[in-house]
Amino acid sequence: MAICGTQSVEAASLPWSILIFTGEGRDTSAWKVFDGFLKTSRLGHLEPLMARREWLAGTFSVADILMADVLRLVESVSMASTYPALSWTMSPAPRLARPS
Repeated sequence: MAICGTQSVEAASLPWSILIFTGEGRDTSAWKVFDGFLKTSRLGHLEPLMARREWLAGTFSVADILMADVLRLVESVSMASTYPALSWTMSPAPRLARPS
């Protein structure tokens, strides 16, 4: 599970963020590919999983720390409201317990 953040979400969010930071138009084919891949294939699958769980691997672990770090980039462009089950990890200082 620890590799989950770096191999799944980060692999999708890194090229997506490069397109944002370089000012790539959102109507380009590159934007559509990476935006769809991140939102549908990565965050879209992680959201329902985290809606049912408190932590990625059962108990708090390095997987949660890594995912919180990966998701900070996604949150920096205000996507937390789209994925509420992930938003607790997207704060600047992730808490040791999810809010009730």
